[in-house]
Amino acid sequence: LEWWKRLATVHPEWRLLIIGGAGGENWCRRRVARLGLKDAVKMTGWLPTQGDVNLNLNAADILLALRNNTPDNEGIIPSLLYHNLSVGKPTIATALPGMAEIVRDRRDGYLYEPDNYESFKAVLEYVASHPREAAAVAQAGRARAIECFSTEKSVEGHMALLEELLEERGDRS
Repeated sequence: LEWWKRLATVHPEWRLLIIGGAGGENWCRRRVARLGLKDAVKMTGWLPTQGDVNLNLNAADILLALRNNTPDNEGIIPSLLYHNLSVGKPTIATALPGMAEIVRDRRDGYLYEPDNYESFKAVLEYVASHPREAAAVAQAGRARAIECFSTEKSVEGHMALLEELLEERGDRS
């Protein structure tokens, strides 16, 4: 949120939409108020249906999947990243191990250097100022999500693994 406060001074027309509610929601609301971001940040709170989530995702111009560079985030791939890519909107993610294996910079999403405000700002401004490219990258991200991470692909991968394990045991019928 500190980064958004800095961005709001440069781009007062930009808004941050925080979708959903969880354990940190109250803290986040207090932080938004403390930083004076009530006009720059909207929080939906808990949304009861996937349709409600999708409505809000589709209202966004750019989707974010952000993580700090801490040991507990190393190699973590949040489900939010897959969901964002599936929507077909430009997605910006932190270039941490894990997320940077999914998002190929400027091919199917955009990456910024971890814990680097200037990198984050530069990528966000680039995406906002290149809407045609961003739309093409977003569609490539959607195609990658469908190709690699759909339920069908997941089931196929698990079935192939199970078959391989059964073959190794000699139990294949």
